Amino acid sequence: MNSYRDALRGDGEPRWTEVWSHIALGKIFDITGQRDRAVNEYRLAVQTNDNTQGAVNEARQWLQRRTSSLTANSLKPAYRPGQPGV
Repeated sequence: MNSYRDALRGDGEPRWTEVWSHIALGKIFDITGQRDRAVNEYRLAVQTNDNTQGAVNEARQWLQRRTSSLTANSLKPAYRPGQPGV
């Protein structure tokens, strides 16, 4: 979690680190039962208007959920920079 916070406090390069950090933090808050905090992070992700690899779309999907029904597998990032085929 601290790594995501550090990324948000950094220089913002590459640009996608901001939006994906908010989404990852949102998922962490969801899995720990902190839905209000998760929703805040997803909203911040949407506000970046950075749809790299569908980030804003994913944040909107997480906002549509009514409950914190995540598992550890849900925390796997959809975007993995540097992977072949991405």
